[in-house]
Amino acid sequence: MEQIVIIVLSILLLGTLIKNRLQKRNLKALTKEFEILLREEGNGELHLGSPSSDMEKFVEVVNHYLEKTKENQLAVEKKEQQLKDEIANISHDLRTPLTSMKGYLRLLKETQEEKEREEYLGVIQRKTEQLQELIEQLYEYTSVKDRVQSVKLEQVELYSFFCNQVLNYYQNFEEKGIEVQLPEEKSYSVMADVNALNRVFGNLIGNALKYGKDFWQIEFADAGGRIQMIFKDPAEKLTEEDVEHLFDRFYMQEESRTLGGSGLGLTIAKMFMETMEGDMEAELEEACLKIILTFKKI
Repeated sequence: MEQIVIIVLSILLLGTLIKNRLQKRNLKALTKEFEILLREEGNGELHLGSPSSDMEKFVEVVNHYLEKTKENQLAVEKKEQQLKDEIANISHDLRTPLTSMKGYLRLLKETQEEKEREEYLGVIQRKTEQLQELIEQLYEYTSVKDRVQSVKLEQVELYSFFCNQVLNYYQNFEEKGIEVQLPEEKSYSVMADVNALNRVFGNLIGNALKYGKDFWQIEFADAGGRIQMIFKDPAEKLTEEDVEHLFDRFYMQEESRTLGGSGLGLTIAKMFMETMEGDMEAELEEACLKIILTFKKI
């Protein structure tokens, strides 16, 4: 009996020694593997050299931490790249009118013809206004998020509110030969901030006058607990890729650069819509651009 007890105890002791040795080996291997991952900033995982229930949970937690760390690192790198791209685009947008102004100032000095001087001064004036608009939009973009707390949602009659805005630009649409197509008057009550709504409609009207032609169609739709406004106008030169990036900061379709677009207006408008618990989307339909505003219905 005594011998059996001794054999059992010996087996248990041997098992414990083997287990401890395996755990030490696992820990040593894990430490070395972890050091390599930290040194090389790898995106791998830790692996146990031999089964160990006590170590598996620890390895699982560490691997989860490594995965989250890698995700955060990639997110930071993505933001850094976006910032670099935005700075490059801002520099381009500021440099373009400045370069043009410098060129026309040189021409202005070289000519004594009154007609040419007036023409050059006109171009310089337009470029100055373009530069001023861009700077104002840059400032507005940086301050929009600070205004979120000051947004005050109230009941707004959407159809009449928009019509009052459009009437202020009736002559401008006439001069551009753009027909504004509105449906029959109907009540659409939504929750919105008047100042933010003015900014959104102002941007859309400005874009329609600057880039539109022939017609600008506006429709309303009751989508359950939401009211939608759909704006549609010709956009033959836009591509699906352009529309996909339409609300990206500083993204610009190349043709629009020649027209003085800053690429910020729609981004700001979308941010305002989101502060009003709404949304702003875009899609391409049969060579026409559709901008869809979604409001909270009362």
